[in-house]
Amino acid sequence: MAYDYPPEKLSVYVSDDGGSQLTLFAFIEAARFATHWLPYCRKNKILERCPEAYFRSSPSWSPETAQIKMMYERMRARVENVVKRGSILPDYITNEAESEAFSRWADGFTPRDHPAVVQVLLEADRDKDITGHTMPNLVYASREKNMNLPHHFKAGALNVLLRVSATMTNAPILLTLDSDMYSNDSQTPLCALCFLLDPCIDSKLGFVQFPQMFYGINKNDTYGAESRQSEIVLIGMDGLVGPTNIGTGCFFRRQVFLGGSSPQLNPDLLVSKSIKSEEVLALAHHVAGCNYENQTSWGSKMGFRYGSLVEDLYTGYRLHCEGWKSIFCNPKRPAFLGKAPINLNDMLNQTVRWCVGLLEVAFCKHSPVTFGARSINLLTGLCYGHMALWPISSIPVTIYAFLPQLALLKCVSIFPEASDPWFFLRLFLFLGAYGQNCLEFMLSGGSIQKWWNDQRVWMMRGLSSMMFGLVEYLLKTIGISTFGFSVTNKTVEEEQSKRYDQGLFEFGVSSPLLLPMTTAAIINCISFLWGIAQIFTQGRLEGILLQMFLAGFATVNCWPIYEAILLRTDGGKIPSMYERMRDRVENVVKRGSISNDYIPDQREIEAFSRWTDEFTPQNHPPVIQVLLERGKDKDITGHDMPNLVYISREKRMDSPHHFKAGALNVLLRVSATMTNAPVILTLDGDMYSNDPQTPLRVLCYLLDPSMDPKLGYVQFPQIFHGINKSDIYDDELRHVYQVQLSGMDGLAGPQHVGSGGFFRRKIFFGGSSETPEMNQDQLTRKSIRSKEVLAIAHHVAGCNFENQTKWGTKMGFRYGSLVEDLHTSYQLQCEGWKSINCKPKRPAFLGNSPLNLHDSLNQTMRWSVGLLEVVFCKHNPIIYGVRFINLLSGLGFAYYAFWPFWSVPLTIYAFLPQLALLNSTSIFPKVSDPWFFVNVFLFLGAYGQDYLEFILSGGTTLRWWNNQRMWMMRGLSSFPFGWIEYFLKSMGISTFGFNVTSKVVQEEQSKRYKEGIFEFGVASPLFLPPTTAAIINLASFLKGIALVFKQGGLEDLLLQMLLAGFGIVNCWPIYEAMVLRTDEGKLPLRVSATMTNAPVILTLDSDMYSNDPQTPLRALCYLLDPSMDPKLGYIQFPQVFHGINKNDIYGKSPINLHDFLNQTMRWSVGLLEVAFSRYSPITFGVQSISLLSGLCFAHYTFWAIWAIPVTIYAFLPQLALLNSASIFPKISDPWFLLYVVLFLGAYGQDYLEFLLSGRPTQRWWNHQRAWIMRGLSSFTFGLVEYLLKYVGISTFGFNVTSKVVEEEQSKRYQKGIFEFGVPSPIFLPLTTAAIINFVAFLTGFAKACRQRSIEDVFLQMFLAGFAVVNCCPVYEAMAWRRDQGKLPLKITVISVVLAWALYSASSMAF
Repeated sequence: MAYDYPPEKLSVYVSDDGGSQLTLFAFIEAARFATHWLPYCRKNKILERCPEAYFRSSPSWSPETAQIKMMYERMRARVENVVKRGSILPDYITNEAESEAFSRWADGFTPRDHPAVVQVLLEADRDKDITGHTMPNLVYASREKNMNLPHHFKAGALNVLLRVSATMTNAPILLTLDSDMYSNDSQTPLCALCFLLDPCIDSKLGFVQFPQMFYGINKNDTYGAESRQSEIVLIGMDGLVGPTNIGTGCFFRRQVFLGGSSPQLNPDLLVSKSIKSEEVLALAHHVAGCNYENQTSWGSKMGFRYGSLVEDLYTGYRLHCEGWKSIFCNPKRPAFLGKAPINLNDMLNQTVRWCVGLLEVAFCKHSPVTFGARSINLLTGLCYGHMALWPISSIPVTIYAFLPQLALLKCVSIFPEASDPWFFLRLFLFLGAYGQNCLEFMLSGGSIQKWWNDQRVWMMRGLSSMMFGLVEYLLKTIGISTFGFSVTNKTVEEEQSKRYDQGLFEFGVSSPLLLPMTTAAIINCISFLWGIAQIFTQGRLEGILLQMFLAGFATVNCWPIYEAILLRTDGGKIPSMYERMRDRVENVVKRGSISNDYIPDQREIEAFSRWTDEFTPQNHPPVIQVLLERGKDKDITGHDMPNLVYISREKRMDSPHHFKAGALNVLLRVSATMTNAPVILTLDGDMYSNDPQTPLRVLCYLLDPSMDPKLGYVQFPQIFHGINKSDIYDDELRHVYQVQLSGMDGLAGPQHVGSGGFFRRKIFFGGSSETPEMNQDQLTRKSIRSKEVLAIAHHVAGCNFENQTKWGTKMGFRYGSLVEDLHTSYQLQCEGWKSINCKPKRPAFLGNSPLNLHDSLNQTMRWSVGLLEVVFCKHNPIIYGVRFINLLSGLGFAYYAFWPFWSVPLTIYAFLPQLALLNSTSIFPKVSDPWFFVNVFLFLGAYGQDYLEFILSGGTTLRWWNNQRMWMMRGLSSFPFGWIEYFLKSMGISTFGFNVTSKVVQEEQSKRYKEGIFEFGVASPLFLPPTTAAIINLASFLKGIALVFKQGGLEDLLLQMLLAGFGIVNCWPIYEAMVLRTDEGKLPLRVSATMTNAPVILTLDSDMYSNDPQTPLRALCYLLDPSMDPKLGYIQFPQVFHGINKNDIYGKSPINLHDFLNQTMRWSVGLLEVAFSRYSPITFGVQSISLLSGLCFAHYTFWAIWAIPVTIYAFLPQLALLNSASIFPKISDPWFLLYVVLFLGAYGQDYLEFLLSGRPTQRWWNHQRAWIMRGLSSFTFGLVEYLLKYVGISTFGFNVTSKVVEEEQSKRYQKGIFEFGVPSPIFLPLTTAAIINFVAFLTGFAKACRQRSIEDVFLQMFLAGFAVVNCCPVYEAMAWRRDQGKLPLKITVISVVLAWALYSASSMAF
């Protein structure tokens, strides 16, 4: 707005893609400030026209400067205050126009679903600055968003700005600028116009690109933000047809985007009406709608182009293909400056997004290597190809980082020796490549240190971003994943900024992007050290010199990683009243709302009024309500009541809440601001105090002067009420809460177990807190209901309070693990604090335990994930703990943390001996072998010690038996699933949520628990490993008995027999649940439910209509006829479709191949669910109906199994033919005629049935073609989907078949043309089969011509030829068609790769 250019000719359009009223408010404030800022700039002729940059440069003081700075600070404070509050105060809205603008943000207005908003903030010629000069136009635009429609990320937003600006001002020149950049030179538009208006310049000059430069980059540009190599490429391209667009700082001619558009958007149209007129605003809102682009060329031939996440490069490339040219303008004073990410994770994430977008350009139908080289010129096409294929560099970089080093570790030389002439060639290539790179960098104005960081970052990108981008693109291509557009985070914490200024790399985020580079760093360091050892021990250097050099070079590059791994330390009752109260609470919970009768006074009404429509469990402000206050609230006898405070911390979906640890830290802070007691008790919501004397016992320890002053907390054991006699789920965890806590008590003290712990407050706060009110040494004397105290309490309960603090790292409960209790106590002990285990005869606290096997295993799985987070954190007990506590305590914590590792021996123990027994293989010593007794001793010794500890701690034999049984169940299910969940979370594929363990029990379930019966009533994958183990153990034991009777001895297999028998005894509850039980807690075969209620019902899909009004009468003629069988249950009319084309190319409606195949896939899953249910037609059906009816139903339900023979029929003979292998009889062989009869008989019967049903031959041909297509795609995908669903890996969703058809698609269907226009993996088997059959037929034909005989391969050639004829529509869609229904190029490419892979695999087989 402050450019040195006539303001009446300037129009600024701001796109707010999130549609936030806070952003609109910020621009309204900026518009007000601009009326003062623009005259100040003109008067003082300042260069820095961005206020933030100007005041950052410390301008010379003057009264006018001080005044304008004060206005700027006031404006910024108002905006920041509004953003912090999340809402706009009425005092900030100054006029009716603003009030009307903000009124559009209604309840249904969300960032992803909202109407278009176009608001004129300033209008030229009408709005004046303080000196009377006209202001430029300033327009806020937020395009319409609908979650059901694509929005095309940044390209879509820019296209909306193009159209809105065309309807309002329609200036011939456009500047695009990212929101985090500002203009650094007020003369920049004049520089651009010198090119665009120069008559000597080519009239096809479409845009002028300025370089992208950044401010605030540190001295050595740690993350290579300057991208000097990109600048070199742009300068080079400038010598051809011009540089590409780089997304910002680019001046375009409008006509390059709006070619021949509608009359309203004609680039040559002069807009003369007021931009605030209703007509103009209505048109602007219309073109900003999300449906405007439907059936237009926007994104393909007009505007910024869609199809890639790097819309800037793709648009610039497409414009060059259309004949436009560009110029690179690089003035001495940077035209624009912006923010670069100064965080390694953000930089790598940004590069991942670029890589996906570049690959989308590289492999689109307008690929630069093919289309570009033809449409522009060879060199420019290759330049674009160089950029688009950037991510492919990950392959050589990864090889360069790992292969030589791994070979070095194996003492394998893969490079020539130093005396070999080829050695110098490799040395020359390495030094030449790096030398050229360094020279270009230095000549472009860089320094050696910046170049070093640039090449280091290049390798980091190659190992992480490019590789992840390549994988993400491949996953997206085959439809497994869709990449979203994530805005690069450029908000920086103060400490992070300091580290960046010091040149330190920022590794503070647990991101999978850091895994490859840290792995490479470790391997390179180890291999380099190994190489040095080889030199000193064996004196061999010549053979491994190049590998040593590469490993050393990589080690030097990886120094920041080693620093981050090792050297750095920076971040951090009265029964009647009780029953009445309980009933009231249960009634409210059941209703889901609070009746006004239950709210007795105004204070409670005010408290409940905070729950508005926008208040959700995941998104709400803090709520702190004082329910009782000591000194003011009395009991019925006049005694003081204790303080009772309800707290619900603030939740925001975009802020981490750290589960239980985060909630406890809010309690710590709120209690510090209100009462600040020196001793704290933490207690879970499902536990209660069982002894009123418990606090006194604790104070005996904490206030005893003879005790260690570093005693930080007193831990009571976690004990549960309501556990059944035998404790079938081992809820007592006696080894943990009794045996091991007592053992740890003899060292530095026990760990915290999540509940029943009394803590000194100061162990969480250390020294003084960030605010005086939270100083742990201060005694709070103010009323806890006072506004001042409540305001501070709400402040510290906010989700942003912990930002840039040590909460969760060095203060409060520690974050980073789902077992926050163990993690926190472990870190406290590392800091020098001690603890004591207090174990009174009367339990201090009692709680609920899970009374359901599934909940118990789920709880253990969550613990396993948390324990693994402790194991693999930087404070690992086995390394960090043994140094900072003591050896034994460190090992004690490690014992807990490594709990999930027991899954490995337990899984081996449950499966390996039994599988060996099933294969009659002995893996243990014979009875006569002395080692036999060692094995027996180890088994009995381990179990004996475990049993003795359990009994001495007060347990019973039966409870011990259930304890060891549950240990094995946990080891087979919870621990492995915990491992999987942890690894998925670590790789960023999954994020583990904190699921509160369900302890609500149904009455019948409770009865079964009291009887000691295991509860399996949930169809959960957690039960799969134990039930599999149970089956294998039983089968192996029976096999062992059979071998004993058959061979007359068991000396070899005794131990395996004993283990299998021991497993069977342990698995008895599983066998009961599988076979013997009929209650709801049995092991489910399948979970299903049906419900219906009506005398006579007609079911009709929503896309069907009745074609005969007499139909109900016909049906009733059957249903009400007394002569009909009274068991007549339903009458079925045939399903007939209208609008099917002449030859019925898909053999059924819908009229789109993708939808047709998807529909069949859904049917296949459903049919298989019937086939393998307990009511399977092949078993239950033939008994309950009749043999023939059962087999008829089985014919339908096993439909999907046809995928197997159809797939074999489509691939095996053809692959054999490609490998010159004959798999069918010769023509002269009598068996040949049998094959011919079977083929012709099957097809002949099918053809005859079809003709007799009144259908023509052409429809039969399409019918059998559609059958083959189904067999190769729908049936196969349905079979895979069913198997995945069956084992609990995937759950199939119900997708309604789309029957909405575009006009062009409908025309193609009526012509009998197949529709392939969707890049779907469901087409891959079809296209792969088409390619293989075509190539096989040509190969067979060539062989026949060469050998003049086809006797051996006649049947294979016939099958391949038959398939080729069937696949004609596929070949048309792949090669000849140009309409929208053709086969996408990516499907063709992938199919070719798959065909080649199948051929390669078959070559080895044949």
